[in-house]
Amino acid sequence: MKKTRKIFVLLLVSLSLLFATVSPVFSAGFYGPFNFVTNDGKWDGQLEVARNGETVSAQVLNQTNNDVLKVRLCSTNGNCTAYKNVTNSRAVLFTNMLKGKYYADVAKVTNPSRQVQGKTTFNVRN
Repeated sequence: MKKTRKIFVLLLVSLSLLFATVSPVFSAGFYGPFNFVTNDGKWDGQLEVARNGETVSAQVLNQTNNDVLKVRLCSTNGNCTAYKNVTNSRAVLFTNMLKGKYYADVAKVTNPSRQVQGKTTFNVRN
């Protein structure tokens, strides 16, 4: 009886360790909301792309005025995407992204000295 109990406990501990170290197969994720203020010198959100080729959807919410905004993503190694204008749907798509951690930058298209505030969210998917 003691031997069976010992084997059962060992098996349970082994399975627990196995499942605790397995990474998820599906890598989609939702990040945010993050507050942003244009032209403040701070990042406006962060996200992680788990696998090469994923798509990131950036959404701008609760914008304080109707100024036209643009968004870019910058990786931790310093490479940035081109700025993309936020459309009427308040969303921007970045496709075929490389794996890594990214920081978001929200900026104004015209009159950058006038600040805009709002929130951003990011959705990473295959």
